Amino acid sequence: MSTHSKMVKDVDTAQFESAVIERSRQVPVLVDFWAAWCGPCRTLGPVLEAAVAERGGEVELVKVDVDANQELAGRYQVRGIPAVKAFVDGKVVDEFVGAQDRRAVDIFISRVVPPPEAKALAKATAAIDGQRYDEAEALLAPLLENAFFHDQAQLLRARALAERGDVAGARACLASIDSGSSHATEATAMGARIELTAAAAAVEDDLEAALARLEGTPDDHALRHGVAGMLLAAGRIEDALEHLLELVQRDRKYGDDAGRRGMLAIFDAEGPQSDLARDYRRRLQIYL
Repeated sequence: MSTHSKMVKDVDTAQFESAVIERSRQVPVLVDFWAAWCGPCRTLGPVLEAAVAERGGEVELVKVDVDANQELAGRYQVRGIPAVKAFVDGKVVDEFVGAQDRRAVDIFISRVVPPPEAKALAKATAAIDGQRYDEAEALLAPLLENAFFHDQAQLLRARALAERGDVAGARACLASIDSGSSHATEATAMGARIELTAAAAAVEDDLEAALARLEGTPDDHALRHGVAGMLLAAGRIEDALEHLLELVQRDRKYGDDAGRRGMLAIFDAEGPQSDLARDYRRRLQIYL
């Protein structure tokens, strides 16, 4: 089979690791397992090549002759040809068998290649990680008009604004996410984390002095909330949970149930497999 562009290449077993596995960490790679004697392969080949060429480098195509590379065909469980497997980050993420028309191939590629909006979200995340907040804002602004990506964009904007100290702006972003959204739980958790950070910033003492002051004023709920935020920032997760749990015990209504919401935010960050989260989730249930 002929190679029509630099996005399409013939690869053997020795080249597969670099041309497919490693390369797919930078760009999605489609692997077309074919053979010269296969009629459907000859039908599909030009369709694949044209579809990939039109993507302008967003995806690459590799062709593997199964007769010459039987070990590869066996490794990837090729039972019939043509077999097309999509690799992303070194793994097969999608596949199909048999000749397909151009529309089906385009749909397949669209499942593998992230849309421009997803790329913008990834770039914005990297910008926020690098504290390039203005760059992130410029990337996110167009997504706010997109119904599908709006909530994800607002979550990132909230994070960026909170890191810049604009707590009110961050809260406004989170408030724009509907309670029925698939991102509502994440928004609630982020809101609780932002509140903890703000509460910590409002405490004038350093951590040890604040802890000492709290011993003398155990019903100072604002101070306890702030101490929990300071402990969380210091990496003392269990101590933060302990103070938030005590806040739940002393006053469920404080800060619109700030103690419980703060605990749920920490549970979310710790993950479902965390023994610490499981223990405190059980203890929290006693007071609900």
